[in-house]
Amino acid sequence: MSTAIGITKLKTNPSKVWQWFGDFIAAFCGSIVIVMSAPISYVFPFTVVPVAIQGHVALLIGFLLGSKRGPLSVLMFLSYGAVGYPVFTAGGGIHYLIGPTGGYIVGYFIGVCMMRYFDTSSRTKTFMMFVAANSAFYLFGVAWLAGFIGYAKALKFGFLPFFAIDIVKNIILTYLVFLPGFNSTIKRLGSFG
Repeated sequence: MSTAIGITKLKTNPSKVWQWFGDFIAAFCGSIVIVMSAPISYVFPFTVVPVAIQGHVALLIGFLLGSKRGPLSVLMFLSYGAVGYPVFTAGGGIHYLIGPTGGYIVGYFIGVCMMRYFDTSSRTKTFMMFVAANSAFYLFGVAWLAGFIGYAKALKFGFLPFFAIDIVKNIILTYLVFLPGFNSTIKRLGSFG
């Protein structure tokens, strides 16, 4: 009798399995897009923090894939880098996650997770969502960098040179997601669960 009960509990709804599989594939594809954006960066000579689009690509993927698949994409991306694949703007390996810029990279995940709590019904609200999510990069990044060079220098070299650039990137993201083709893509992606 106990064996029959155990077997019954193991049965899984096939539609759920396909949904999980679809979520995994969508998250995997999102993580690859984040990885592919790594080479697009520039390092100012006075700081170790690069100007990169990778964080904003992670935000875009999070926006497109939603509150479940978006963070999973970023976690996959972080795991690739942690095991040594050169997926970060400067390479790969756990030392990038625990090095001076590691807080920014971890902030990608926090920022994407935060996005689920925002209303995106207008351009202004969507822009504020991207700014708030982007601020997670700085909150974790500057705090982590301060452990290496001190808080004043972390603000000077890890925040001030990049703030205006990131505002422009957030404006671009906001207008991008309100393009008519983007809206229909979001609706199609949303139909996958």
